[in-house]
Amino acid sequence: MSAITYTSFISAFIKRNWFQIAIVLLVLYVFLKKDFSFSFNLNAPSKTEKIQPLQKKKVMTDAFAKENKTHDQLNIIPGEGTSVSNSLSRIKEETKVKYLKRFAHVAIDEKDKYQIPASIILANAILHSKAGTADFSTNGNNQFGITCNDWDGETNYIKNDCYRKYNSAWLSFRNHSEYITSGKFERLKKLDSKAYKKWARVLEELNFSNERDLSFQLINIIERYKLYEID
Repeated sequence: MSAITYTSFISAFIKRNWFQIAIVLLVLYVFLKKDFSFSFNLNAPSKTEKIQPLQKKKVMTDAFAKENKTHDQLNIIPGEGTSVSNSLSRIKEETKVKYLKRFAHVAIDEKDKYQIPASIILANAILHSKAGTADFSTNGNNQFGITCNDWDGETNYIKNDCYRKYNSAWLSFRNHSEYITSGKFERLKKLDSKAYKKWARVLEELNFSNERDLSFQLINIIERYKLYEID
């Protein structure tokens, strides 16, 4: 068949069937457009789907600060209290909140390693170190007032009392974790890592310090600042 005859045949075919051809092309166009749109939006969220931002692991919330912005005292003293608790109550709220935020991640790390409630670690630290202002804290990085008994490391004498001395605050937190999970404190390891009230009571029973009403004060600090949120 010559080129002219072939062209004439095609032209005649189109003229006779133009309507059917138009329908087929329209259907094909609609199908291809829909398929392309589906492929393009396959990995896109729907209009009604809310895109949630990635959230970082909570280390310390600001919840404990909201209710205390106007307060300059930590009202945790039962009865007459002691020199330690009285000293803490006189420290500015800003200083205490700053201390808690500074060491929150350290307490969490110690909790993960030793299964001690992070709230207990922080409350114990802020109470005994007077939010980091105690002499044995500023001069020896001792955040818990642990004395020199059974200690081969550096020491620090303050008012004739011997305290353990550390090269960093972190080492003080680590030694505290080891201290309250061994020796006479070993029974604490059997407690749940979220049972901060039980930890507080047993610490008092085992004479962690000479602080009067130790368990009451620890629990009060934890609940006032909502430190249980990081346990």
